[in-house]
Amino acid sequence: MRPHRYLILVNGGLRDADREWLGALVIERQAETYTALRGDLDQSGLMGVLSLLRQLALEVFEVRRVCKCASPRQSCLTIEKRPLVAVQ
Repeated sequence: MRPHRYLILVNGGLRDADREWLGALVIERQAETYTALRGDLDQSGLMGVLSLLRQLALEVFEVRRVCKCASPRQSCLTIEKRPLVAVQ
């Protein structure tokens, strides 16, 4: 399977040691309450990241596949521009 770009949102922040385990992902603190992880992963890589987040006791509240089309369709652009919203 080919990799896709994923956005994973977790509650809270990450410790420096957690960041080392997730080195292949771009990590951005979005607000006081959640952190966004972005990266290109195939299915086994995605499952591995989700398993690691569980082992680190981080609560995942959204996983979104973000389109990487060669010529983005309007629907892809709408998905990519959707604002990140923390779930309470």
